[in-house]
Amino acid sequence: RPLVPLLLGFEPYLRLRGLFRERLALIEQALPRAAHDLGAQARLQLARGECLRELGDLSGATRVWTEVMRTATPSSPVWAQAHIRVAEAVEVDGRIDQAIELLQAAMAVALPGGVEADARAGLAHALRRRGQVDGARNQAQRAHAWYVQHGDPTGTAAMAYELGVLAMFGNDQAGAERHFEQAIVVAESIAARLYAAAARLGLGILRAAQGQLEQAITLISSSVTDFEHMEHPHRLGSAQYSLAAAYLERGDAASALVVAGDGLRSIEQVGAPRYVALLSSVIALAAHRLGDQPRAQRALQAADEYARGAQAEPNVVAAVRLAHAAVDGNPAHMAAATSAARAIDGDDAKLFLRLTVTAVSDARPRLVGSPRGLFRFAEQAIDLSRRHPLRRLLLALIDARIQHPGRALSFDELTEAGWPGEKLPYEHLSNRLHVALSTLRSLGLRQAIVSGERGYSLDPALEVELRAD
Repeated sequence: RPLVPLLLGFEPYLRLRGLFRERLALIEQALPRAAHDLGAQARLQLARGECLRELGDLSGATRVWTEVMRTATPSSPVWAQAHIRVAEAVEVDGRIDQAIELLQAAMAVALPGGVEADARAGLAHALRRRGQVDGARNQAQRAHAWYVQHGDPTGTAAMAYELGVLAMFGNDQAGAERHFEQAIVVAESIAARLYAAAARLGLGILRAAQGQLEQAITLISSSVTDFEHMEHPHRLGSAQYSLAAAYLERGDAASALVVAGDGLRSIEQVGAPRYVALLSSVIALAAHRLGDQPRAQRALQAADEYARGAQAEPNVVAAVRLAHAAVDGNPAHMAAATSAARAIDGDDAKLFLRLTVTAVSDARPRLVGSPRGLFRFAEQAIDLSRRHPLRRLLLALIDARIQHPGRALSFDELTEAGWPGEKLPYEHLSNRLHVALSTLRSLGLRQAIVSGERGYSLDPALEVELRAD
């Protein structure tokens, strides 16, 4: 019996550190010991539902929370907390209007300050998804103020992140950066890995919107790694969506396809229709850029199917419509989709406005070179006439692109091309190749050279020409 109050005080720290599986195991040990205390049992069940949700079992979490909501004393704090949790679950499933009704029901009764702030936080998120940005901002600000005033760092970090997203919706990039940085500082001060990773993801999305794609990819990749370690499929799939989009915006369609495919496998564990629709739309644009129209069309069909479960989100509808217009190539459809997307306050609509420009640009990137080592890419001259290993590497990539489109050159093929006949330890050759490829990218070929499981190649979207002169 002493384990129950001990765990109720300790288990929130496991949540902050992303230790959901360990937290669930302790809760399940404590539940039989809490049979004498209905209040403690209800709190443990609420926490158990959180663990199931974070580990990807959304239906299991919903069942647990619904049972607490059914058995709790009406209008009690536990009853309200159960409403808040069920609202979170149905929102993930795309039922935003039902989530808003549940949250408003919780707020209609007299609640302790912390529970009311939690309800406002949930309502802010749901209203944002619904496209009601002003209402979302009002609720987020009120929740944030309560958390700050009462010294709740967890709530402060969560709402600073939410306010950062809302600032991006309103094109307030300075405000978004300020809120995300506050969220990171507060979360790291209490070792809250979950909220720190979420805030870095938000900052990465902001950097992408600012055109700072390398920094964006670094920030988002760190969040992907953290969510993988936490075994958090919902947040992981969300981060992989943002990472795939950043790769595509940078022009690396091949990497975008790989990461978006990983994102689908993550998010399908949860069943969040919005992210399946958005990830499928990214895959459609990436496949279109690579010239794989059958795959692009299959991805659009999947996007349409799952977008039906996210009709309450204008952002998702606009993104899928833009992807369709880009792949179909109909100028009238693109003009209409672009006009509709520009009327929406939302990060997904703004992102797809950028991505479709990349996907349908008439001016395809062009790389022209000669055996002497003179090259031109995207109107930039690159002279490798006196840098023989770099010249040989780039010529090998060009020859492979011309002779065998889509084929990547392996480590052995590249090292033999760059340093023919040299017999050195693997570590030395690996270091040489890494430095050489980094140098080529720094000379202006970053968007031209792509990597994959089989090696390195030139972006299949490039137009490549080798001239004798």
